Amino acid sequence: MPALPCPPKPLGVRQPGPLTGQRIAVVGPARRSVAVATRLAALGALTSVHAPGHVPGGTRSRRLDGVVVLLPPSGTRGNAPATAGAGRPAPRWTLVLDSDTSPDEIADTVERLGSGRRAS
Repeated sequence: MPALPCPPKPLGVRQPGPLTGQRIAVVGPARRSVAVATRLAALGALTSVHAPGHVPGGTRSRRLDGVVVLLPPSGTRGNAPATAGAGRPAPRWTLVLDSDTSPDEIADTVERLGSGRRAS
């Protein structure tokens, strides 16, 4: 008897990714932050994007798993406020990187930091 083909996956159903359910805030220059958040969302993370110096929201019951801070390009004004408040929501981890770091490299690093673990 020949093997039957696997049934197709229903439309709109995503397979869980390695970061499924992780709450991750990305802080930094808009275009770069959106690119990083999009890449993390493709791995299943629940992402939010914030302007440099903005304190990402996190509550006691919905604590952030992580915060990615992208520093402004060197030579621009305002590097100090970029990290201001990044630790205030008490995430499990905070990753501070140069904004020139590729979204794929950032996603790989975040996956190693957060894969399979959730904040309580």
